[in-house]
Amino acid sequence: MVSLPCDGDIIEFSTNARMESENNPLSVYSLGGLRESQIVFSCIPWADITMCSNERDYTDPKLKDDTAPILVWGKYKEQNGKYIINMTLDVNHRFIDGYFVGQFVQKLEEKISELN
Repeated sequence: MVSLPCDGDIIEFSTNARMESENNPLSVYSLGGLRESQIVFSCIPWADITMCSNERDYTDPKLKDDTAPILVWGKYKEQNGKYIINMTLDVNHRFIDGYFVGQFVQKLEEKISELN
């Protein structure tokens, strides 16, 4: 496992991640453990995903209080003159319920609409 420090700005982090990826293409990256204010996100731009499962072992003491939402999206496609992109959002329902997920999705859709 490779640990990439979250120092500097996004450009510096991305440059370091790209160099590490080119030098070690099979590496698994860790940001030093999840924090409460962290959101884990991933993009799979080669596949039109409809579901993504993020298994967690809550018997592991390091993960028992895992509160970080996991957002994954895939390839976008054009359908009936509109662009469509599927995403999955995995949350710990002890901390987040459907109401807040709905608010998040509405805000995300608003921000995406502003890009047009």
